[in-house]
Amino acid sequence: MRRAWYSAFLTIDNTRCVEFLPVLVEGTKKYIHIAPEAELEQLIRDLDDLITRVERRDVLEHRERV
Repeated sequence: MRRAWYSAFLTIDNTRCVEFLPVLVEGTKKYIHIAPEAELEQLIRDLDDLITRVERRDVLEHRERV
C-alpha cells in the first residue's frame, strides 16, 4: 500500500490517473487497521512527502503564472 502512495506523485499530474486516488484512499483505510506500526510510520512519511511535492508544484505553477 505504501509503495502506491510513494509512487502516486508520478501520476498526480496526469488527469486520467487522478481517478485512482479515491480507490487508493479506500484501500488505505482498510490497510491501516491491519498494518504493522513500522509500515504505518513509513506510510505517514510517504504521504507527507506526496503532500509536500504537490504543494511545491502548486507554488511553482503559481509563480510561473505571475
